[in-house]
Amino acid sequence: MPVPAGSSLEFSTQKVLKQWSLCWRLSWDLLGYTPTMNTPYHHQVIFCLKAGTSGPAVEAFLTDAQRILTTIPGVRNFQVLKQVSPKNDYDFGFIMEFAHRGDYRAYDAHPDHTAFVQGRWVPEVSRFLEIDFES
Repeated sequence: MPVPAGSSLEFSTQKVLKQWSLCWRLSWDLLGYTPTMNTPYHHQVIFCLKAGTSGPAVEAFLTDAQRILTTIPGVRNFQVLKQVSPKNDYDFGFIMEFAHRGDYRAYDAHPDHTAFVQGRWVPEVSRFLEIDFES
């Protein structure tokens, strides 16, 4: 059963997922895992825009995301996707690749990324899930 958008449960769930993700990443660091130039890093996020967002506003958000985020050094193979599976209730996805985790960390801290997150993502996205993989 989906968590109602804007509910305290939704925000608690997102907070727990973010904390779990941080703990997981820190545990790798504490174990001495260090990415190499040969360890590709795949960053994915699935999300829903806030209720009432449709048509031109959706297209503007997706187009602006691609335009802004693909100019950040290290981003490779950026894709904007429409989620079609009945197995979950997210609407869109971004997938991108980096040569290694260090490039992802630089992207995550880049001023254009943080400006997009604060200026567009936070005000326009109702919920999301990030999924990162190394291969």
